Amino acid sequence: MTNYNFLKILKKIPFLNVLGDVELERLLLDCRTVTIAPEQVFFEEGETGDCMFVILSGQLEIYKENKKIADRGPGEFFGEMALVDSEPRSASVRAITDSELLEINKNEFGWIFNSHPQVALEILKTTLFRHRNDLTTIDWSFKELKTTEQLYRGIVETVSDIILQVSPDHKIVFANSAVRQLNYEPEELLGRPLKDIINEEDHGTVIPKLTTKRSGERTTANLEITVTSNRASNKPPQDLTLLLNAFGLWDIPDEKLKRSKSEKKFIGTLITGRDITERKRAEIKLKEAHDALEQRVLERTAQLAESNQSLKDEIRKHLRTLDDLNKAKIEAETANRAKTDFLSRMSHELRTPMNSVIGYSQLLMDSEGEWTSDQHSEVQRIYDSGNHLMLLINDILDLTHIEAGRLELALEDVQINGSLEEAISVIMPLASNKQIKITSNLKDRDPILVQCDPTRIMQVWLNLLSNAVKYNYPKGNIEIQVDVVNAKTAAIHIKDTGPGISQEEKNKIFEPFNRLHTPGLQEEGTGIGLTITKNLIELMNGSISVESKMNVGSCFTVTLQLADKTASAVATDSPPPQKADVHRDSEKPEHVKKILCIEDNLAHLQLIKRIITTHTHYEIISASIAKLGIELAQAHQPDLILMDMQLPDIDGIAAFLELQKLEETASIPVIAISANALKTAETEAMDIGFKEYIVKPYQIRHLIETIDNYLAMKTPK
Repeated sequence: MTNYNFLKILKKIPFLNVLGDVELERLLLDCRTVTIAPEQVFFEEGETGDCMFVILSGQLEIYKENKKIADRGPGEFFGEMALVDSEPRSASVRAITDSELLEINKNEFGWIFNSHPQVALEILKTTLFRHRNDLTTIDWSFKELKTTEQLYRGIVETVSDIILQVSPDHKIVFANSAVRQLNYEPEELLGRPLKDIINEEDHGTVIPKLTTKRSGERTTANLEITVTSNRASNKPPQDLTLLLNAFGLWDIPDEKLKRSKSEKKFIGTLITGRDITERKRAEIKLKEAHDALEQRVLERTAQLAESNQSLKDEIRKHLRTLDDLNKAKIEAETANRAKTDFLSRMSHELRTPMNSVIGYSQLLMDSEGEWTSDQHSEVQRIYDSGNHLMLLINDILDLTHIEAGRLELALEDVQINGSLEEAISVIMPLASNKQIKITSNLKDRDPILVQCDPTRIMQVWLNLLSNAVKYNYPKGNIEIQVDVVNAKTAAIHIKDTGPGISQEEKNKIFEPFNRLHTPGLQEEGTGIGLTITKNLIELMNGSISVESKMNVGSCFTVTLQLADKTASAVATDSPPPQKADVHRDSEKPEHVKKILCIEDNLAHLQLIKRIITTHTHYEIISASIAKLGIELAQAHQPDLILMDMQLPDIDGIAAFLELQKLEETASIPVIAISANALKTAETEAMDIGFKEYIVKPYQIRHLIETIDNYLAMKTPK
């Protein structure tokens, strides 16, 4: 704002309008201009000063004890009393908006007054006018204070808490109506010492606390005392428990004392008290009830502890008894299992070889040829001794220890081409059912001789080829390729077009009981076929590996040691390959009956083949594991099945149940052949549906007659 505008504002002020323009401009130049922001306090009540102020712009508020007294705007002034004396400011000033003030001190005011004495008269008029307004405000404030006092007095008189005001000399100067709880009327307590209502024994400790001069946080709070009601009353006295608070009263609050720089004066103490007699009685009763309950809990806990200890002792006694019974039960079960296992194993291990001894001796006795009487007698003696030995075996089973048998192979030179062709002929019906084509390079290769066990290598080929059929898609392919890797090793590759084997399953494929999980193919099995295959190949100094690609197929590679003889020599000297597992009699009838023999013991298998081919016109096919036997039964649908009860993959019971589930094999009669002579084993087999249970060693005639009964054919003499 320009000086011109300020001059216009100064001319409106009564005591300055007597000055000319030159004098007003001098006043603007000599006096200090002050700028204050909104809400900024310019000075507070109680501060000292020797200047007055003229408002050039903005708006200010004059207030006292946070209560507005008046508003001031441009052309108005305040603080003029400071020019007369140095008394503290009587009110506070703060800006409402951005404001500019002109500060006039005693020196500037002095030359104005000396030049124009009538200025004093104008200031006096303005001051008197303001005092008249202030008196009006004070009168209004007094009325408001009166109303407020009546309101608070009504509140004080209606509250249930006792309220006392005590003078500095400890005399009661105010008491509300709640003192009637002590059988006093408020009027009769006025002017009496505070000690009159406090029990004498508490004067020394209670009175100093109730007449405290402290205010704020260190006042007397929650002081609990017992007082006796007014004995002079016509009501019977009673002891009451009061909860008291007290704090000092001063004429000037501490926050104003700092501004006014004057000394404050102690005017007494305010005491409040609440009757908590009933609450204390309730607390006492509650504590008594709590103590009684706690005592009952302690007593009950002791009783429970005693009962619990007795129960623990009883439980320990029962546990010891149960432990003894459990140990005795385990020992009995262990002994029983050992006995049963011993009898079963020894029966099988001893009866199976004796079956061959007795069986072959019977074959010798029944065979046609030139025999001397001594030879017939010796064979008869072997037969009789075998039967006698069986009687001795039954007597010594309880005295024999269980010994683990070790698989022994008879390695010899075997023409691998013929062995594979024979295996292919056995598997071909299984492949035909799924329209799977089997190709090989066997006819294009010269015969190859390897070192292996002929029966066990046949088991290897049947396992690998049956897997190639099982884990293949319908109308798929199986390719067999034989190669000579080097001067010592031959490699046989069996490749299929199945879904393939994942890397995770490939790492575990030769572990026992690990079945392949092939999407889209539901093939069942025990998961030990490849484990047996791997062990057999390694026992024959060979190896097996697998390569597979998902959705393309798998290739199993078997490596075997070449024989010392040359392949050409073997081709010249060796007779044509013979079928080991399929025997056909050239003189058998056109519609020949077919028998499937599932037997893992090579000697017993050869004995049965010899018996069948010698005494009957039946065709026999064989399998060394139950799973392959089930597949052959589905493919060939034999007229009769001879089932050994202890097979390497699953036992005869489980294999029979699998056959019963299949539509093609459910009606085929099955005869059990077992070295387990225990009655329980025979009963179990007959109960589930076996037609007969033949125990090794058996009479050949009995075996043939049993077969004839189910095939309705007469045994030739």
